[in-house]
Amino acid sequence: MGTERGLIPVEAIAEIRPDINAPIAWTPGSTPSELIMAAQAYRVQAPDRPTLDDIFGAGDRFAAELYLTRTCALECAGCSVPVSVRWAKETRQEPAAWMKGIYALRERGLRAVKFIGGEVGTIPWVADVAGFAREEGLHVSIFTDGVPFLDDPAKFESVMKETKGEVLWMTSVDFVPPIEEMERRQGKEEDTARRFKAQRGTRFIEMVRNVNGIVIGHMMVHKPNVYEIVEVYEEILKRGGLFSVGTMQTSAHLYQGRHPDAYKQALTSVDKFAVAEQMEKLIATEDAHVGQGRRTIANSRSHLATTATAGIQQNIGCSDKAIGPPGVFAVMPDGSFRGCPVIMTQQQIEGCPGCAYAVFRDGDPRWAKYLGTHGFYQPPTDRADFPSLFYPHADNNNLKGVLPWA
Repeated sequence: MGTERGLIPVEAIAEIRPDINAPIAWTPGSTPSELIMAAQAYRVQAPDRPTLDDIFGAGDRFAAELYLTRTCALECAGCSVPVSVRWAKETRQEPAAWMKGIYALRERGLRAVKFIGGEVGTIPWVADVAGFAREEGLHVSIFTDGVPFLDDPAKFESVMKETKGEVLWMTSVDFVPPIEEMERRQGKEEDTARRFKAQRGTRFIEMVRNVNGIVIGHMMVHKPNVYEIVEVYEEILKRGGLFSVGTMQTSAHLYQGRHPDAYKQALTSVDKFAVAEQMEKLIATEDAHVGQGRRTIANSRSHLATTATAGIQQNIGCSDKAIGPPGVFAVMPDGSFRGCPVIMTQQQIEGCPGCAYAVFRDGDPRWAKYLGTHGFYQPPTDRADFPSLFYPHADNNNLKGVLPWA
């Protein structure tokens, strides 16, 4: 009883989650093992892994997220990387292979790379590949929970040296950081790991700012932190960081095959209203900052509006032909490719019902154009649609004035 290549049918999913009535994308390295077993029982074929020609042939690309590893020492509830991946051995490219790949991406006209995990701070040669990417003229960002660099400042100093300080750091701050010192073991417990990470993340922001580096504190909105958005923004701002926000969205998580236990983080209608209220405050605040010639939020105004209008937007996805595939794609630890950072093939991308991680589309020209011309996402006539500060591309050089080297 086979089905479309790479899509797990409803019949197979129903054995695990009878409340789900839509296919799920099978993404090797992310789809939980129980879903894969169900798919195999229905003789579903694993998806073909796209080539680099496939990736660039699907649409304009301007950035790649380079997953140096997907392993991590923390145990955050709702993590997009399944436990079976975070704690398992993985096939990992050597630095020379990453450098060769980075060169190939630059030759194809790519403008930016983000080094991401798992936790990239545990990779001993992260400074070497980041420095190489910068030498090749690429915009470089690094996403870390900050813990490895706080534990060993020499690692941080090495990255700053190899990149000549020309790197945009990103770290997670999902909660107002606890005042009381948290123990390392709390980073391994689901109920406390994200608060532990927030405490370390704000300290990492201070580390970066102490050497005049540029750093973004990123907040992933989910059920436990819906009432803390403005407060987290203020905590990041007072430490000199830029703020950004993304969302955990149920429909897209399901489509991407995330572990069912993560869905308990989904928001109720009351939660969404609370999110919307806070986002409207942040939009008004950043409107005022833009009028003063400064930025405190890295997201575009239109991206923030997707969160303000619905509390958490699930109905704008790559399945909409007006938006098309994202300009950002992924390279996994073994060197394999994904058409977007979270799912694999172009066919799967075209079926995705709503982007759970729309932050990686923030600044994408198609995304921005769509949001800027549709209903509630349009800015008022007396306000500018301030741009994303994430990735430079042909239509966005707005990092100038924010990043000294841009």
